[in-house]
Amino acid sequence: MDYWDTSALAKLYVPETDSAQFAAHLAATGPAVTSELTRWELFRVLARKESEGSIPVGAAGPTFERFLSDVAAGGVRLVAMDATLEIRFRNLVARLLGHSPAVLVRTFDGIHLATAEAKGSLTLVATDGGLRKAATANGMKLFP
Repeated sequence: MDYWDTSALAKLYVPETDSAQFAAHLAATGPAVTSELTRWELFRVLARKESEGSIPVGAAGPTFERFLSDVAAGGVRLVAMDATLEIRFRNLVARLLGHSPAVLVRTFDGIHLATAEAKGSLTLVATDGGLRKAATANGMKLFP
């Protein structure tokens, strides 16, 4: 099972040049598994894209509702954040800091990686460069 970061999941809802590549990957490997944190991140991504003119005015809300429908239908599975995940997060951050050289991980990236690790995901689907670097240091495969 692949773990999807918000950076990649957004490509399923906002057309970009590589959206078809991600849609095909989901069709071949689905469902998309991600942290419940993605609900907040994706809403912010959509609001930003609307304010920048990347999507039409008024499109962020309906697009986010489509995401929530996919969650309800099981096409996107949200993993809850709890105390066990927090411990895994702290261990992951400490482990990456222990690398030589140390790998610094941003908070939300660490939550995503800890969630992927908790679910046993070996592959991270992401476009965010910092997250990809931390995932590689943590032994994960990457798509693309």
